[in-house]
Amino acid sequence: MTNKVKLSVKRIADLRCPEGQDQILLWDIDTPNLCVRLRPRGRPSFVFIGSMDGQVNLVIGNTQTWTIPAAQEEARRMRVLIDQGVHPRNEREAKKKESAKTIADRKKVEITVGEVWEAYLERGVGRKGRPWAPTYRKALESAMRAGGEMFPRCGDRRTVQGPLFLVRDIPIGEFDDDMLADILGDELDRIGERYRGEPTANPPGYAVVNKSAEILSGMYRWASREREYKSLITSNPARSPTVQDNLPSKTGVRRLDFVEIVQLEKFFEGLAKLPNRTMAGYLTGLLITGARRQELAALKWSDINFDLKKMTIADKSTTTLHRTREIPLAPWLERVIKSMPKVNDYVFAAPKSKLGYVQDARKSLAPVLEHAKIKHLTPHGLRRTFSLIGEAARCPSGAVEQIMGHSVSSMEEHYKPRRIDSLREELVRLEEFVSEKAKLPSRQDSSEDQPQTT
Repeated sequence: MTNKVKLSVKRIADLRCPEGQDQILLWDIDTPNLCVRLRPRGRPSFVFIGSMDGQVNLVIGNTQTWTIPAAQEEARRMRVLIDQGVHPRNEREAKKKESAKTIADRKKVEITVGEVWEAYLERGVGRKGRPWAPTYRKALESAMRAGGEMFPRCGDRRTVQGPLFLVRDIPIGEFDDDMLADILGDELDRIGERYRGEPTANPPGYAVVNKSAEILSGMYRWASREREYKSLITSNPARSPTVQDNLPSKTGVRRLDFVEIVQLEKFFEGLAKLPNRTMAGYLTGLLITGARRQELAALKWSDINFDLKKMTIADKSTTTLHRTREIPLAPWLERVIKSMPKVNDYVFAAPKSKLGYVQDARKSLAPVLEHAKIKHLTPHGLRRTFSLIGEAARCPSGAVEQIMGHSVSSMEEHYKPRRIDSLREELVRLEEFVSEKAKLPSRQDSSEDQPQTT
């Protein structure tokens, strides 16, 4: 049974399905292909019925949520799609897929590594479904702890921060092997400084860092099999060569990567040949500031004060409220920054990146290493190079550590943090040392040597 009327709220409310029929259709006289359908035990809904390679029968929506004008407009839109050769069902499915992808992308930003870690501790199991051994469970719980808790029956002794604590708040979709290499590398540097000069090949703490990388890898393997997390996992950063090559071996010897002083000339020749000037400037900035990869990549124009010759960058330290630190803006670094195109809010911009700034520098670094005949170097190795060059340039260790965002190694340096002007003098000395060893042209005229600096 079908009817063709001018649709109104009252007519839809009065619609009843006759006994013995599975449905009744109330057609709209003003809009072709639009009708209200009512089943014996259902609620009335707007339906589009047309033809395209067979009958097209699509529910627009419930009459209680859709207004008559909105349903009429949607029916006309579907009619236009058919006239254009597009099946409305295909168009609807494409929108659903796009929506699902948007939700998945949002989850990557919202779900942090710490949340997945907590779920792993609660629901994860060991190999072949066996429960974790007590010692392994203890290692899991301590790897990401905040520290500062009192030891029972040990006086004033407190627990230390776990090697993976700083990854807790990072969205799992943004967390990658470079970030992990930076975090574990800093932890190993602190351990090495603590036991510098002592006759030990394997300082206490190296094994803890190695174990932390191992159990983080286990968490990623587990998450890649879980329904709610597997769409967020694209790789296992703990198994990446970027991380593994920087971990200590079983004998305690760390596999370190850095640029030797005699390699600086060829290294900067390779940088000058890079077609991507933004990436060249970014790699130069990593070497002459010692900043962590993400700290410099996320630098915004608003974070730079050209008048006071300083800038504010992110910092992993928890001693400051906003997790930032100020570093000086030395002449070479200033020229590099001013040479960057102003594409968006970020200095080292990447318009095609979802985050808006440069992400993976390894692809651009590869031809530079080939030109300089350097076998292996990661972006984190440029940070290590800064530290070694600072020592060679006879800069005070406390100044180098403060610029890099390291905890100072001596109590004397701890009680006399340097002002920005003092740090700038040391950074200028370091820049001049690099320029001399790399045999770069004089920097009196920034317009002449700009291609070489970036």
